[in-house]
Amino acid sequence: MKDGGIVNTVQNADPALRTVAKVVTDVPKQDGILDYAIPETLRGKIRPGSLVAVPVANDFLQGVVADCASRSSIQSLKEIICLIDEEPVLTAAQLQLARILSERTLTPLNICVNTLLPEKIRRCSYAEYRVIGAPAVLDDSAQPDLFNGEMRETLPLRDRMLIFIRDSERENGAPVSEDTLRKAFPEPARKTTLSRLVNAGVLERTLRFGRPILRKKTIRTLFLSDAGRSLSETAILGTSRDPEIQARRVNFIARLRADRRGIPVPAAIETGVLTDHDLNVFRKRGWIEIVEVESIREVRSALPNLYPSADELVLNPAQAAALAAIQADLRRGETGAPILIRGVAGSGKTEIYLRAAAEALARGKQVLMLVPEIALTPQIVIRFRERFPGLVGVYHSKLSAGQRFDAWRRGRERSLKIVIGTRSAFAVPLPDLGLILMDECHDDSYYQTEGRPFFSAGPLAVEYAKISGATVVFGSATPTVAQRFKAEQSGWTMLELPNRAGAAKAPRTTVVDMRGELRVGNRSIFSRGLVDALTRTLDQGRQAILFMNRRGAAAYVFCSECGMSFSCPNCDVNLTLHSATEKLSCHFCGYKTAMPEVCPGCGSAAISRFSAGIETVEAITRETFPAARLLRLDAESVEKKGSMEEILTKFANREADILIGTRMVSKGLDFPDVAVVGVILAEVGGGLQDFRVEEQIFQLMTQVIGRAGRGNQAGQAIIQTYQPDRYSLRAAVSNDYDAFYRTELAYRRRLGYPPFTRLARILIRNSDSERAAAESFRIAEKIRSVLRGKRAIRMIGPAPCFYTRLNGCYRWQVLLRGVRIAEALKGFDFGHARFEMDPVSVL
Repeated sequence: MKDGGIVNTVQNADPALRTVAKVVTDVPKQDGILDYAIPETLRGKIRPGSLVAVPVANDFLQGVVADCASRSSIQSLKEIICLIDEEPVLTAAQLQLARILSERTLTPLNICVNTLLPEKIRRCSYAEYRVIGAPAVLDDSAQPDLFNGEMRETLPLRDRMLIFIRDSERENGAPVSEDTLRKAFPEPARKTTLSRLVNAGVLERTLRFGRPILRKKTIRTLFLSDAGRSLSETAILGTSRDPEIQARRVNFIARLRADRRGIPVPAAIETGVLTDHDLNVFRKRGWIEIVEVESIREVRSALPNLYPSADELVLNPAQAAALAAIQADLRRGETGAPILIRGVAGSGKTEIYLRAAAEALARGKQVLMLVPEIALTPQIVIRFRERFPGLVGVYHSKLSAGQRFDAWRRGRERSLKIVIGTRSAFAVPLPDLGLILMDECHDDSYYQTEGRPFFSAGPLAVEYAKISGATVVFGSATPTVAQRFKAEQSGWTMLELPNRAGAAKAPRTTVVDMRGELRVGNRSIFSRGLVDALTRTLDQGRQAILFMNRRGAAAYVFCSECGMSFSCPNCDVNLTLHSATEKLSCHFCGYKTAMPEVCPGCGSAAISRFSAGIETVEAITRETFPAARLLRLDAESVEKKGSMEEILTKFANREADILIGTRMVSKGLDFPDVAVVGVILAEVGGGLQDFRVEEQIFQLMTQVIGRAGRGNQAGQAIIQTYQPDRYSLRAAVSNDYDAFYRTELAYRRRLGYPPFTRLARILIRNSDSERAAAESFRIAEKIRSVLRGKRAIRMIGPAPCFYTRLNGCYRWQVLLRGVRIAEALKGFDFGHARFEMDPVSVL
């Protein structure tokens, strides 16, 4: 490559002699795969999975080598510029996984490769600017006052930028980078202004290649030198006559002798155990050395470890049998059928995961432990780190870039043996992967809905295990109907844990028909039975959890005079009142507005509120139990980083009596002193027209009930409902998964829903309602022509979605039911519509 961005090309008359890399880039055409010649200096170093820099048009981009070949159909190839990382950033298994993901989700390969990278492949170029014209504003002699700091701020952005670039060139003798200008001028018009100045011939823009650098974090650390190790106390005392200084220096040298890991300089200075003057004295005498030592950016947790040690835990027969089955699979050293553990809440699934991980580590393998949500990581991380100190890393999207990079790099280097994370943890390269554990495998959070590719982590984990020769274990108290059906039909190993582990017993569950409460005049959101149970719990000094599946204080705010409801202007949903701010909020797009004093429709002040949300539950709880210490766990209370862990730590440390929460309290939390769990209204969300709604109610209620009585003392769950006859609720209360499964399976067989068929969804969104409808009919007609003659696939729609308008967009959908849907639509151009295979919701 020549300076200034001109790229050499390789001319080779004999294509058979050319060494070629097929590189996945962020270019939209042809899955982003482009052919490049491998320079002589890089041959033998570039492999599939390598991260390289390549020229594309007049720019420089990162790319991942998908494959290497001896020839290309292109006669004149550009060369790879450089190898960015000496080691591949994707393992061979991850590359194969990206290809499978691409095929099954009809998503370009480059997008799927990005999903398995810690950071997306991106540009590795930067622009520099220098002044080449002679605008009047740069004439110092003509307008000297303009270069005064105060006067300069009054100038237009164009002139301020020109002066800044000119002054910077004079000072540094070099053009000004785009990054420097972005920091100096954060205004949105910056880019447009620069383009206009370049087009006007006032500025020259040059594109440069900037090699991306992946860095470890290091910290200056103090160690004793050879002279320092043989140092006498007399010599240290001789460095000062002040007794206080003498004592401090003697103590510090003693600490360095005791700590072979060294002491970080910042920590020593900040804590006052050493001063800058002490440091200079020691260095001049040659007693200490300062070494740059890697500092691992790990996720730390303040949650206490409430679990007994491995030596104190004795597996019951069901646990022992489940562990033996997993260990036998690991010992075979090759992928067998997936293993599905169905264990009631508190049955000790995590202990099985821990012992299975120990077996994998003993065989020199690495472990990937998947959890559905970030909220579930702290308690599991504590248990794994206690059992495997120094070998466990955490990876999820809410970590800092440095924390993700350290976990990613250490997994690739094999220094991390266990990685715990959400579905994004597939991005961590694990060369020796031998075991994949997927906790709470039923959870919808495992399905990626935020952006392409739209996929579920469960099937991907199965494919990853096949490719890697690993064992894959799914665990849940409530596996989905589709998961159990798949396990039965495909010969998976199914393991049962029917009882709680240790001395813990299943909680006594009571259903309260709230219609009966109304008949006796109780209009509170708390039934008499729940109030009595909470009173006993507080008197005994134990804890309780209250669950309400709705955020905010009131779900429906309306005018009782004219009936006008207050809806989101962007979405076809009612706004929810939040009492802390007295604002109405949309939980879909984030729109907020002040609570109106009068109706904008008729001018009446009769503004009414209907239904209860989590904030209402909190307010009434405070009123009913004024002496109780309360904590709330919902989306609003955990907006600040670290706030969720802070809330859970307080509850674990018994600094609160009652934890009130939404779905966040329904799963994964294990607090042994919770005596009572109360569900305020079991059927919230049960009116939605989704074929999985009964399954979701069953799963949610089962998980919530499972939070009670997890220690050695009995627990109780009280379920309040206006619909006590729902079969999903009856099955959850009686802890009868098999009864629910049979009923739900019969319902789906009758209507032809999954798992008896596959389901796909094409979602069309547009800010204009007519365009959304027109586009959906256009796509439907194209799909109809593609599927003509394929009777195994049925099309439903197009039709508006249940939530017709969200985030300012009107939503239409086309549903497909049948087999081999992705295969039939391979190569289909969906345009801006999104294709979802096996969607978790069709609302």
